[in-house]
Amino acid sequence: MIDRYIKLRYGSKFKFKCTRQGYCCKGGPNVSLTIFDVVRIAKYLGKHWSELIPTYIKVIIADMVPFLSLRGIRDECIFLRHNEDGTVWCEIYPVRPMRCRLYPLLPSAPGSDVVYLDPKCPGIGSGPEREVPKEAFEKYYQEVREHYKMIMERVLDRGMEPREALEDALEEVWERYKEEDLRGLELPP
Repeated sequence: MIDRYIKLRYGSKFKFKCTRQGYCCKGGPNVSLTIFDVVRIAKYLGKHWSELIPTYIKVIIADMVPFLSLRGIRDECIFLRHNEDGTVWCEIYPVRPMRCRLYPLLPSAPGSDVVYLDPKCPGIGSGPEREVPKEAFEKYYQEVREHYKMIMERVLDRGMEPREALEDALEEVWERYKEEDLRGLELPP
């Protein structure tokens, strides 16, 4: 699977212009979320984070690890909206998940300077030349580390059930940023 992607490094350049066809938002609900993504989305929608599960967000427990992902409807992201002209838009675009924000680039492993470019994205090869956004990937990796650290500390050290650990971590992040109205959860452009 990884062979279909183009390997890039920080400092590499690529051409990309979004064609607003929603290729990245189709093909099934496969966008993983962090607890920070969930809190940003909830605040943006004016809801408590718990109102997003299970309507907008799916929780999967694999062994002792809870995973969060966006739900899909008819193989499309639940937040994807269609215009009459065939273009699409994202209902939560300003706070879209970090994985969406990075696309058509895909992360590899934290600490690596390698990322992957999805050549099947229709906007690849057109538009302005861009540099791989190192700061955005660093922010993503930072959030992923904190996400799993918070959850797994609760599961492994405190003996919480995975779902309980996830909900407790979500509530902690919700309370931490309750008064900040997304300021504490700023995202790179």
